[in-house]
Amino acid sequence: MDTRDPRTDEPPAAASLTERVVDRLAAHPDGVTTMQLALEIRSAYPDVQAELEGLEALGIVVRTARYRDTLWLLG
Repeated sequence: MDTRDPRTDEPPAAASLTERVVDRLAAHPDGVTTMQLALEIRSAYPDVQAELEGLEALGIVVRTARYRDTLWLLG
């Protein structure tokens, strides 16, 4: 199935940061650090941290601590 936009013949836009973060968190049921997540999805650390904090406020993710060894998990 071709998902190209028939008006522009371009491939679909890349997944949003939120989608990429949630997809990678799902792949790490025991949790993952912000740095590891940023490296895996090839995004800037501050962007990933801000996204995780936003998802935490919505109750979508939880963190194990608020220190250097924090692990993030899907809530």
